[in-house]
Amino acid sequence: MGRTVILLGDSLTSQNGQQDASNPHVPDKGYFNWSNALLGQAFDLTYNAGVGGERSDHILARVETDVIARKPDWTFVLAGANDLGQNVRAEVAWGNIKQIWQKLLDANIKVVALTVPRTVSMTNEAEYQKLNEIIRMEGPRMKVIVADAALYSDPEPYTIDGVHLNARGAFLIGQSTARAVRVAAPASLLALDAEHLTGTGGSLYNGATGEVADGWILTRDATDGAVSGAKVGGSDGEWQHVNLEAGGRAASLYRNITDGWQAGDVFIAVAEVEVGPGVVDLASIQLQLSARTGSTIHASSNALFHESTAPALAENPGRVVLRTVPFVIPKEATTLTQGIKMHATAGAFRVGRVVLQKISP
Repeated sequence: MGRTVILLGDSLTSQNGQQDASNPHVPDKGYFNWSNALLGQAFDLTYNAGVGGERSDHILARVETDVIARKPDWTFVLAGANDLGQNVRAEVAWGNIKQIWQKLLDANIKVVALTVPRTVSMTNEAEYQKLNEIIRMEGPRMKVIVADAALYSDPEPYTIDGVHLNARGAFLIGQSTARAVRVAAPASLLALDAEHLTGTGGSLYNGATGEVADGWILTRDATDGAVSGAKVGGSDGEWQHVNLEAGGRAASLYRNITDGWQAGDVFIAVAEVEVGPGVVDLASIQLQLSARTGSTIHASSNALFHESTAPALAENPGRVVLRTVPFVIPKEATTLTQGIKMHATAGAFRVGRVVLQKISP
């Protein structure tokens, strides 16, 4: 089954990031990024065709050039928010959305369509409900997978500004999307090539205590609180536990790689992370791949990148798979560092399978 996907929509879609060399981060305010993490990185995002401010007629006008010409296996479509915000009637918006779906289906592209999340600019409740009901009814008839994004009545807790998603809103919609797509989605990326963290010969830094997997380093990132590690085996292999005790706030688990690569190589980093049910005040989880010389970072890529000034996630995603954007090693680098950063007031995290994969040349 094909894995390539293009995202199509307005600014709610563009929030997922372009995720290329010019913008090498995977932001946690993108709904697709959470969906793909919950699905084990089942999809390869090849292009983000989200354009801020566009109505459904604008999106329809570029579906052939922005999507069909690029020949993805899948397209995720979120359209209609700006229509409703500008008092376009539901039937008019639906007419455009239906044409978008049909053009994609005629090109043998699988379609995942989202209902429209509420924004403060939507003043006609009847038209809002009508458009979403049409999408829910017509999707199955046209063999389109429909994911419900109309999940909250008050946008304020889930958005940055009443319109654009924060991490909490993106996670909520991403979770709904993952549930809708799971049965039809390709296999998890970790099914391809992954290894568990084994042994207990790793290192501790900055007051961290306990056990750490071979070749890895556990560090306390805050100046107070406590961070401890433990290795636990089970039917699904060995896992590295990281426990933040009250006030611990932040920890990093990372490894440094000095051989097996050269300048110009392209890598991706992948990691399986589980947020325990007892985690309190989860702010963020991030996977980072960086190229450095000593403490100087020449380039880096972050998966589920969380802006430090943004509100905390405040939701527990359970088990996710994080993946960085393809990463070109600069000539100045002497070390690659792959790390998982965990930010919460307290609680236990688990790190399972990890991959550092060379994808070219």
